Amino acid sequence: MHNTFRTFQTYLDLSDPINSPLHTYGPIFAFKGYEENLENKLTSTRVLPPAFRENLVTYLKLEHFKGLSPLDVPLDNRSERWKALCERLENFYTISEYDQYITCKVLFSLGYYELVLSLLKNHMEIDRGGSILQGKITYLATFSDYILKIKKIDKYNPKYTANLAQKSLLGSKVRFSACLRMLIYYSKDNVNINLVEYWREELYKSLLAMDIPQYSFNYYIMWSRFYRASSFLPFLRQDKQKTEYEIQLALELGECAVPGNVEEEIVWKTNLIPAYQTAAKVASIYNKKTKMFNLYKKRVDIDPLDSLGLIELGYAYKELEEIEKAGNIFEKAALLGPPGTPIAWFLAGCCYEQINNKNEALKCYINSLKVDPKGVSPKKRIEELGVKHSDLDILVKSIH
Repeated sequence: MHNTFRTFQTYLDLSDPINSPLHTYGPIFAFKGYEENLENKLTSTRVLPPAFRENLVTYLKLEHFKGLSPLDVPLDNRSERWKALCERLENFYTISEYDQYITCKVLFSLGYYELVLSLLKNHMEIDRGGSILQGKITYLATFSDYILKIKKIDKYNPKYTANLAQKSLLGSKVRFSACLRMLIYYSKDNVNINLVEYWREELYKSLLAMDIPQYSFNYYIMWSRFYRASSFLPFLRQDKQKTEYEIQLALELGECAVPGNVEEEIVWKTNLIPAYQTAAKVASIYNKKTKMFNLYKKRVDIDPLDSLGLIELGYAYKELEEIEKAGNIFEKAALLGPPGTPIAWFLAGCCYEQINNKNEALKCYINSLKVDPKGVSPKKRIEELGVKHSDLDILVKSIH
């Protein structure tokens, strides 16, 4: 447990990551904004599930870190950086606009999406001609709104993001990011090919307007992001050749970026992850199983401590019908900790059950329940294995 605590300690006290997944660098890079201006820098912020913080403190059995705000952490458990964050939070409406932005960026990176939305509830829209900083603040507000509604996507209204994409400064990263989100929304969440085509063109225009030195680090990163998103259009049109071409461009451009420091290396790797994921999914759909597996393997290689990457690799092994290896990978993912711990244990159990290793399957299902006692699927599988409901509590307590 000690090692797992250190892996995720950044989310509890804003300490520097050590032997941690890439997403733990997001809060630290954001916090550095108090000391240096981040307005013109590419930064790394991995979007985590809304329940991540709650799942993490439950997993670590650190109930005193629960809550919807950093201010809920007891004074005795606050690090110096955490205290500095809390001080700005307590004085949020009197600090500078830039410090408000950095404070919300830190909160966003820590997974306090509801708090960000509450603080920025009057910043959901931007007027044409608004500053880049105002655009960044609105972006955090609209993105938090999206994340909180992602599981109830029918309740999400993209009008605020569309407003940002149309009224923020042409040539700004905010405008590019807002257009990107609109394109992905109509590609995946609410499919509309005509609107995908429209937002693909808007994304292209926003990128052309950006002042990025050709062949620089930012040049390769931004064009890689563009082609990954752009590939959704030919995919929806069932144009296999163009889909694979644009995905390949996204990968090659992303891999060509040469980071000049630690921060750029994290941005570089974080950018490659969704590119590998998209390329792997497309390869799977086009029945190119070996290519799919190799892409998921690359994704794990650049972020080996991220449990979600291993879960994806486990699915790849399942597609290759290597069930025992899949079970081992799912179990390894579960042991890394959140996000995805309950589902990783459950998937491991399914694999072991499939190869008739019922004892291991039972242990995995019970471990899934220990992390998420409300889990319906593991309970059902345990009962299918012949365990009586009345014996379940005893079994859960017996597994360490």
